[in-house]
Amino acid sequence: MRRIFPDRCLTRYECVKRWRLKQPKGYNSRITKQFNMKKPLISIIVPMFNSEKTIYQCLNSLINQNVKYAYEIVVIDDGSNDRTSKIINSFTTKSKKVLYYRNKINLGGTESRNIGIHNSRGDILVFTDSDCIAKNKWLKSIVKPILAGKGFLVQGYSDGDKT
Repeated sequence: MRRIFPDRCLTRYECVKRWRLKQPKGYNSRITKQFNMKKPLISIIVPMFNSEKTIYQCLNSLINQNVKYAYEIVVIDDGSNDRTSKIINSFTTKSKKVLYYRNKINLGGTESRNIGIHNSRGDILVFTDSDCIAKNKWLKSIVKPILAGKGFLVQGYSDGDKT
């Protein structure tokens, strides 16, 4: 399992504006520059393919984040043919935070991320990979600059010792 943690975090507004992504019906009212910074909804988007060896630790680390904000974990299975779906289903029954979407065929990482964006509800979008383990303060540290109004995009990684 990879210990270096790639991550990207941005506001829904910037995501839609910069990449011109279509939003689900009813979400147009949510796409504004401003959102309630005291009570944001954060969406963690995790695309994956054949991740049975890594997904349990990844989801477990994401569910146990130490944050005061509401968040959801949007998992997109890109047509896996191993036990990935069984493992994810066990998390969906344990936690309401985990939302599971499965592509019928393998569409690739980019399209899976777009599907995750489309099905997420968050004001802030965070992306990570299925083979990453998040420290318990990772989510808090990556959204901090956005909530402080210091930008709309945070990108980087952690070697696990700094977050």
